Amino acid sequence: MKVSKYLIFMVIISGIFMIFTGCGQEPAVYELKDGVSAIGSTEQEEREEREGKDTAENGSDVSESGSPGIKGEEDSEAGAVSEPRMFYVYICGSVTNPGVYALPEGSRVYELIEAAGGLLEDADERSLNQAGMLEDGMQITVYNKEEAAEMPVQTSRTGQESPDSGKVNLNTADVDRLTTLSGIGEARAKAIIAYREQHGGFQNIEDIMKIEGIKEKLFEKIKEQIEV
Repeated sequence: MKVSKYLIFMVIISGIFMIFTGCGQEPAVYELKDGVSAIGSTEQEEREEREGKDTAENGSDVSESGSPGIKGEEDSEAGAVSEPRMFYVYICGSVTNPGVYALPEGSRVYELIEAAGGLLEDADERSLNQAGMLEDGMQITVYNKEEAAEMPVQTSRTGQESPDSGKVNLNTADVDRLTTLSGIGEARAKAIIAYREQHGGFQNIEDIMKIEGIKEKLFEKIKEQIEV
């Protein structure tokens, strides 16, 4: 009997101890993703909350410093396309609005004509190469049909016909035309024709000094009157 009373007393004491220490408390259960449960504690929850704050703070730092894939001002400036160089060209004659026009480098004559409002009805398109490339500071004259008909036509070394500029073409002029030059008589005119037949034409006006009797002094007199 004494032993039984002692055991009962110890059981009662142990039960009281467990109640006050919480050893018999049921552990907390946290619901995770995909319906999977895990046993946790208040301390674990607080730790996860602290880790979440740290992640948020780190994320804000990355955002302020610039995240990958977002271009800053320096990238935008580096990728900027420079504006093309502008050419200023004067067009006159049989166009709707003659004047000086600014076009990007690489533009062609037909684009200048469009900028000037197009050709007039009496414009002679054959006297103008609309596919030609524009140059800065150049002048384009569009002749009308009457003006083009009155202009003498000459054939260049490329075989193309163009309005006569008033100069004597060393590669196409005959004896009579060549003798209109200062200091060029019939003998020198024939020598010029013989040279171009032998050498396939003059490459530049300076080549005329290769003709016997035509030196630099005479060339200076006629260089503004000749072309090739």
